[in-house]
Amino acid sequence: MSLGNYYFERIEYRISKRMRAENYLAKYFGSADERIRRVCLASLFGSTSRDMVLGRGFRCEFGNNTYFGRNFSCGENLQIDDHAPVYIGNNVHVGNNVKIKTLLHATGDGYTAKPVYIGDDVSIDDNVVIEPGSVIGYNSIVKND
Repeated sequence: MSLGNYYFERIEYRISKRMRAENYLAKYFGSADERIRRVCLASLFGSTSRDMVLGRGFRCEFGNNTYFGRNFSCGENLQIDDHAPVYIGNNVHVGNNVKIKTLLHATGDGYTAKPVYIGDDVSIDDNVVIEPGSVIGYNSIVKND
């Protein structure tokens, strides 16, 4: 549920969505059949494209709150905490060991989170942490200094 730019959801719903994401990712990484892999991605995420490539160790909380543009690729161990929507534009490359976070505060029965927006033609270097509410503009390079 959206409260302005903040999101809140009860724990029971989160657990079932997390299990769903884990099952689709296990099928995706466990299959060599490209057709099965595409169906897993299309079922898991809010939007995908045919030319999308996920590196080993990819993880997401729920998947259905993540929206990918065309020509997305990532290195190993990308973690997307998609408690709020994560919008990723066209021609985006993400390096190894990157974390995209939306969670601001977890409580016993819910949480608050802010969405993340990543524009078109963006390159994100290795070991970067993108914080909740971040907006990364068109044609940007994000480095870990």
